[in-house]
Amino acid sequence: MVIEKIGQWIGLAWRRFRRLPTWAQVLSWVGLILVLASISSVGGGDSKSSEKTVAAPIATTSTTSTTSVAPTTTSTTSVAPTTTKPVATTTLAPTTTQSVPVTTQAPAEPTLTASQQQAVRSAQSYLKSSSFSRQGLIGQLVYEKYTLADATFGVDAQNADWNAQAAKTAAAYLKSSSFSRQGLIDQLVYEKYTLAQATFGVDAQNADWNAQAAKTAAAYLKSSSFSRQGLIDQLVYEKYTLAQATFGVDAVGL
Repeated sequence: MVIEKIGQWIGLAWRRFRRLPTWAQVLSWVGLILVLASISSVGGGDSKSSEKTVAAPIATTSTTSTTSVAPTTTSTTSVAPTTTKPVATTTLAPTTTQSVPVTTQAPAEPTLTASQQQAVRSAQSYLKSSSFSRQGLIGQLVYEKYTLADATFGVDAQNADWNAQAAKTAAAYLKSSSFSRQGLIDQLVYEKYTLAQATFGVDAQNADWNAQAAKTAAAYLKSSSFSRQGLIDQLVYEKYTLAQATFGVDAVGL
């Protein structure tokens, strides 16, 4: 069956080929020849053997050369010691400095006003006749109608020792009356002495305060009558210590 179909196909192709014009038939034959020639050339190719080139190993021998270095020689050079020449020093003669005397002129005394001069004279007069504290004397001059500034100037111009004035005032009080130590200090503070000045003035008397308590007890008994304890309490009120008050009452026989 296959052969018959192939034969039919070839016959059909041949009939169609015969119907072609002459130039087409020529071209068909040329094309067929070229196809057959190309098929035959493909099958007959020469086989080439691939050559393998084996490179022989190159033996490399490395030779290590040892170079000997000659030892170096270090030369030591001795340096001659240097000689230092002494330097001559010149001593200068001491200079003489003459001191020039400086004359200091005393400051000129301030010119006093008439009222200041009077205040100075009044303060001086009071201190000659009696003892005063600084503040007490200023108050006395103000009472005399000096201004406060003039009175202060007049009192400070005396440069008085107010501790000594306190001692004089304390002595005057003890001459005229009897006091306990604290009572007399309070009296001087009342006279415008500072507490320090009053304490100094009272302690400067070195008074026997037991004896002062006895005098005070005797003075109270002259003017009034007291029980023993009542008189002791009165003396304690006058700033005597309890021991001093008891001593004073015992001294008057109660």
